[in-house]
Amino acid sequence: MLAFCAACATATAPALADQTVPQQVRDAVKTLAAQRHGALAFQRHHVYDQRAPGRNELVKSEFGVARDDGRVVAVKLYRRTKDGDAATPDDIAKRQAELDKELPDEDYAPPIVESALADYTFGAQAPCDNCSDDVVAIPFTSRKRDDDHGDGIVYVDERNHRFVRLRFHPSALPKDADSGEIEITFGHALADLWDVVAEKQTYTGHLLFIHGGATITIVQNGYRRFDSPEAARSAVAAGL
Repeated sequence: MLAFCAACATATAPALADQTVPQQVRDAVKTLAAQRHGALAFQRHHVYDQRAPGRNELVKSEFGVARDDGRVVAVKLYRRTKDGDAATPDDIAKRQAELDKELPDEDYAPPIVESALADYTFGAQAPCDNCSDDVVAIPFTSRKRDDDHGDGIVYVDERNHRFVRLRFHPSALPKDADSGEIEITFGHALADLWDVVAEKQTYTGHLLFIHGGATITIVQNGYRRFDSPEAARSAVAAGL
């Protein structure tokens, strides 16, 4: 969890029968997988903002990410600042070595890919405030109570068979956090790609008598398609 960020008892889930997944969700999963097919690269802008008495911290990082059929195959850290001070080349190199040793993946595993569907149960369609006529809201609950999963609502465009956004609360929170909420927003990443374009994670908590909170804001843009994963990796290494 929080694979790209500076801070932040899994149970075995039974298999989930196909018919228990709403057709709107299954159609959107298929659409996303089809559009993510092939080699892609994009820029990921990550801001970690912690606010608490005597513990304020602002970390900004910029990455290049390469994917092959939706799987992360390369990550390059371009820049990082902490409270306005740029990281040294040695610090960048150290952090890059850690990324190369173990490639990070998404912070959470919501029900937007086929492999995650068995981790969730779904409720009946719910009212969707401030949505277009084609968007439905479907509640979901995680079978796994760990820090990769959560309970919330997925908003699906029925006409175009694609996800619009997700809002959920993590099943397990980071240390010292009392509450957390995550919102993932989808949009036009390319003419032929509807994918994640933004994410916001909000946490509040306490340490002894100190109360505070942290916000992680992620923007993904600059998406490009490539003929091969190797070409995507090379572009990320060169700085996109």
